[in-house]
Amino acid sequence: MRKIEMNFINKISNFIDTINDRSSNYVFALLVFPLIAVIVIDVIFRYFFRIPIPWAYDMSWMFFGSYVFLGGGYVLHKDKHVRIDILFNMLPKKWKKIVNLICYLIFFFPSVIGLVYVTYKLMIRAWIIGEKASFTSWAPLLWPIKMVLFLSMTLLLLQGFVEFVRYVVDFMKGGNEK
Repeated sequence: MRKIEMNFINKISNFIDTINDRSSNYVFALLVFPLIAVIVIDVIFRYFFRIPIPWAYDMSWMFFGSYVFLGGGYVLHKDKHVRIDILFNMLPKKWKKIVNLICYLIFFFPSVIGLVYVTYKLMIRAWIIGEKASFTSWAPLLWPIKMVLFLSMTLLLLQGFVEFVRYVVDFMKGGNEK
């Protein structure tokens, strides 16, 4: 590839890496404290005052769900995702790259593109109809959590593209990265 194309690819890759890094450093830190606060407040009110808080359950699963799903792109970027390493680690580096490329094409991209599509439709539908949770008395709007799901799947897909391109470039160079 020409140097101009590689510089462009590197800039986009670094931008997506930065988004996933920052989301882990800032968003995660900002989500864990409200999650802890909601749980502590709920426990105090429920066990000491015998007053259940109707919104505590909803807020805790929304904060925790956001925390978990937004970590997908970051985990992929840091190569800390779950993998069956028993056989994979016995392969030579070249074959590891081939297996990774095939797995991205067969498993990762179809499933994550499907998840981006589905979460987008769910988010838009929830926003248009003003969908509310029907399983608790508080009944919060659901479009914010569905928006987080869509954003997290989009960040995961973008990071997957970055990692796939890195594998392709490295494979074409014959290098020993990753």
